Amino acid sequence: MLYKDIKNKSTTELNDLIVELKAELFLLRFKNKTSQQEQTHKIQVVRKDVAKVLTALKEKQILGEKELINKIDKKEVKKNARKN
Repeated sequence: MLYKDIKNKSTTELNDLIVELKAELFLLRFKNKTSQQEQTHKIQVVRKDVAKVLTALKEKQILGEKELINKIDKKEVKKNARKN
């Protein structure tokens, strides 16, 4: 899964994707412990995908907070300009 594809998804899609990936990771770990898993490298791939999705979510959160701060700053500047 490429990061640029993940980055373009909405927050709800990312949350759904995390749930799916964590469920898949659980099953892969379970199969690995019961010696049913032949491709053990898939565990690492899914773990990295989870990390990518969490990174994208955190980035969206930070950008949202910055936009909110910018809006608040602009409102305060307008209020101060009106008072003067």
